[in-house]
Amino acid sequence: MAVDQIAKCPHCHYVFNAAEGIDRKNIDETPKDGDYSLCINCGRYSIFASNTHDGLRPLTEAEKIEAFHDSYLRGIWESWRVVTKNRRSKMT
Repeated sequence: MAVDQIAKCPHCHYVFNAAEGIDRKNIDETPKDGDYSLCINCGRYSIFASNTHDGLRPLTEAEKIEAFHDSYLRGIWESWRVVTKNRRSKMT
């Protein structure tokens, strides 16, 4: 379930106004601090963090390693990559 939640990607600064939990443990729930977020603009992962101005923070080195080895998170990123590639090819 998507929720109204304004956040800004700490990597590309894309502002989005809806978010949905993608972590296996919290799917279909309001994102919580510590949940992963995949930016639909740049495809990089961030972590929800209510104590930051923009609502998201970059991954720590440990979180990067965890995400790299997590087949579920890799699968979500691969899906984003395919959709983005298809969308870009239709624009040309």
